[in-house]
Amino acid sequence: MKVPRHLIDIDLMLLVIVIGSVASVILPKMLSPADPVKVKWAEGDIRTGLPAALEAFRRDNGDFPSTWQGLDALVKPPAGGPGSGKTWNGPYVNRPEAVLDPWGSPYVYVYPGIKNTEGYDLASLGADRKTGRDDIKNWGF
Repeated sequence: MKVPRHLIDIDLMLLVIVIGSVASVILPKMLSPADPVKVKWAEGDIRTGLPAALEAFRRDNGDFPSTWQGLDALVKPPAGGPGSGKTWNGPYVNRPEAVLDPWGSPYVYVYPGIKNTEGYDLASLGADRKTGRDDIKNWGF
């Protein structure tokens, strides 16, 4: 049995409408830039807030927290390494959430740094929470 041509045209038109509707909802979310307020917040944390806390930790304990200790060493005394003794004088941040980026993920901290070989690397993975295009880092400013 042969399907009338006008039914094929209607089916094709409905398919195009459905695909267009789905794309109009999904594409803006995928292509929209990160919230500029959150980006500025993360830049502020990475440029001044966390570096000040890390420097205070270093002054008290003789070195920055290790990668293993991470930024949690700014919130509570670490179990081993720098800051594990009586020299820890923190907390070095005003709230425990300060070690999280504006999107709720922990800041990436590496010491000794790979990019900043004289210090530490500090970064936010951004809104997509993946390494790539929207990362905010303390190198390349």
